[in-house]
Amino acid sequence: MASRDRLLLALFIAALSTFSGQALVFLSTGDPNHNTTAPTGDLAGSGWQSQAQASFGGTAISGQVVATANHLGVLVGMSFPYAGLSYRVVGWTNRVGTDLRLFWVAGRMPNPSPIYEGRAELNATLVYHGFGGPRGNPVYYDPPANSDLRGWLWTGSDGRLRWGTNRVMDYLTTQSGLSGEYLIAYFTDSVGDDAITFSGGDSGGGAFIKDIDGRWKLAGIAAAVEATFRVTPNSATFYASLFNRKGFYEESGDPRKPWVLDPTANQTPGAQLQATRVSAYADWIKAQLAAPIPGTPTPLLLQAREAGGTFTEADAYAVDPSKKEITFYAPATPNHFYQLDGASNIVSITRKSGLITLTYK
Repeated sequence: MASRDRLLLALFIAALSTFSGQALVFLSTGDPNHNTTAPTGDLAGSGWQSQAQASFGGTAISGQVVATANHLGVLVGMSFPYAGLSYRVVGWTNRVGTDLRLFWVAGRMPNPSPIYEGRAELNATLVYHGFGGPRGNPVYYDPPANSDLRGWLWTGSDGRLRWGTNRVMDYLTTQSGLSGEYLIAYFTDSVGDDAITFSGGDSGGGAFIKDIDGRWKLAGIAAAVEATFRVTPNSATFYASLFNRKGFYEESGDPRKPWVLDPTANQTPGAQLQATRVSAYADWIKAQLAAPIPGTPTPLLLQAREAGGTFTEADAYAVDPSKKEITFYAPATPNHFYQLDGASNIVSITRKSGLITLTYK
């Protein structure tokens, strides 16, 4: 039997081609409104504010850079909504051989999150983020009696951001396919009421740890999950979030016997989920953040409270190089002045629905 660690990423990528739905699946509830607003109390500020709300998951880690999963294939020219603005991707880079991708945007994103550089994730509770619909129909081990609930089928996306928690139970280093270091968790009731697992499309969402300085920091990026099962070796494949895999057949990676019972299910029955371990690549990430933004330079939006005052870069604005437009939030108070750096000139100004759009040349 192929090792579990070598199997998961391939399974997850294959699943993405079949299911576009994105969801954090909760063990405790199927309520579609559960955890669809920012966490509060001890979990306030735990990454919700820096999630890229698009057809892929990602976390803003600076005003210009988003961290996501490599296998999502985010490319130059794509746009995505973030904090009420639409940002355009202008460049990207991968950490070779891993599932980690960084991409740059034109403009500046508000509320980026710092990355975690420590190495103390084991047994820590992480706050995970993802998009999509709630869990689907129940999966039973003993139909038609249906008395032995094991989990739920995957569903399609409803495009809503959700958060949940899980605990890091182990580390994993893979050397086949996309190698790299991963944080391991399991879908089990031993980690609290908001225990989650990933489903198809949750890739790229951020997982956050509370550091010793009291700040929440990006510690993981959703990469893979155990999700493909069969009732018998020759029955139809189904995609599900199972908290108990015992008795269900899983892919082995061996063409001679492709579907087998996993003996590890006796010790760890819950589906395993993996998140790229950000701390393993902290030095590389910091080097990329210090590098120039790739592509053709775009104007910076500068602002001041007086016409003759000191102009500094605006905290939040999006540039669309193809349209030569800059969009930002309309100020809530009067007497704000704007200019563009460099040789660019403002051609027109429009205001609509709380946003101001400048065109430039």
